[in-house]
Parts: sequence; C-alpha cells; structure tokens
Amino acid sequence: MLKMALVAWGHLKSRLDERGQDLMEYLVLAAVVAVAVIVGIGLYSGALNTWFTGVAAWIGGGAAPGGPTP
Repeated sequence: MLKMALVAWGHLKSRLDERGQDLMEYLVLAAVVAVAVIVGIGLYSGALNTWFTGVAAWIGGGAAPGGPTP
C-alpha cells in the first residue's frame, strides 16, 4: 500500500512539474508577444503620426509631401 502511494505521489509530482514547465513556457511566450506588440505599436504610431501631420498640412492649405496641391 505504501509503495503504491509513493508511486502515485511520484507520478503526481512529475505531472505537476510538467505543468509548471508548460506554464513557464507560456509565460515566456506571452512576454515575447507583449514586447513585439509594444514595439510594433511604437513603430506604427510614428508612421501614423507622420501621415496625419501630412494630411493636416494638406487640409490646412499646404501641400502634403508627395500629395496633390489643393
């Protein structure tokens, strides 16, 4: 009976260790994705700001770079 309990405990501990490892892998993956999203937003917002500045200048009477003259 004790031997069965020890075998069961060993199996349970092994399963919990595997789940802990999986959890760590998912956390690392989530961190990498979060960093990629933050960097992407930073790069995209800079390009978007440039575009809106050009459109605002074009609407305000100046010609946007590379755009038609109003």
